[in-house]
Amino acid sequence: MLKLFIPVFIYIGAIVGAGFASGQEIAVFFGMDSSGFGIPIAGFLFTLCAFRIFCDIEKYSITTYQQYLKEKTYFFSPFFNVISALFCCASYGIMVSGVNTVLENFNIRYGGIIFAGFCFVIFAFSLKGIEIVNLISTPLIISGMLTVGIRSVPVFADQTLKTTYYVAYNMLGCLPVLCGFRIYIKNKKQAVLVSVISGIILTLLMLIVNILTPMDYSEMPMLVQAKNLNLGVLYSAVLVLAMLTTAVSNGFGFIQSVKTKPLFSNIILFITALIMLSFGFAPLVEKVFVFFGVLSTALLFFVIF
Repeated sequence: MLKLFIPVFIYIGAIVGAGFASGQEIAVFFGMDSSGFGIPIAGFLFTLCAFRIFCDIEKYSITTYQQYLKEKTYFFSPFFNVISALFCCASYGIMVSGVNTVLENFNIRYGGIIFAGFCFVIFAFSLKGIEIVNLISTPLIISGMLTVGIRSVPVFADQTLKTTYYVAYNMLGCLPVLCGFRIYIKNKKQAVLVSVISGIILTLLMLIVNILTPMDYSEMPMLVQAKNLNLGVLYSAVLVLAMLTTAVSNGFGFIQSVKTKPLFSNIILFITALIMLSFGFAPLVEKVFVFFGVLSTALLFFVIF
């Protein structure tokens, strides 16, 4: 049973990144949705997508992302491969920018560059490196987010319904990693358990962040909330870990998507991160994620059907 939590932690870690844990991403996609259905639908789609992906990699004996795209998206596979590579590279840069923003609160300069260098080393260990990072980081991320949530007074706000875009671009980052899950998931029962557990945890975390995120449009709303509870240092650590799990997943996804030597791909990621540091975290989350969400909506159709 414990082995099932390896794919659960990797899947959640790939989604809960800088934008999610900081509250910025949830505010952009769910901050104006008065219906309240956006987050439950997103949680359901995350569960359904994971289950369909796990079933398909078993059905078609899939071991690589390119193989998955060929089986599921047919002649559209080159398009989605390019979009996925671009998103993973951009998202990786956003994670590095997020770390830089968090560490600047502690007067730590060049934190983003140090973080990018650390990820550079992790990528050398491929999926094993991602497994180790997520096994250590994801439980701490979940615990930290729940700690801030439990100790806060709920303040309900309006939400925005951009659920499809939100799930779609997350699939771009998750798919390259999930396609390697045959080593963890052996049958349909395990696929159901991993999908449902992941979906429930993700929905709970989305609800907590949405409830607690103050509508002040600060760069990292959840960090502001944590500081008000004297938990700023704790939540800063949570944010850095969240960015690490997503950065390594996105970096791995980029390396899997491009047909170059891993070292060359790794260097491209590092250079991209340095360039994106100058753009600022919040503008990157709002513009880049929404753009790729719209661009990758069709991918959800292929994943589910």
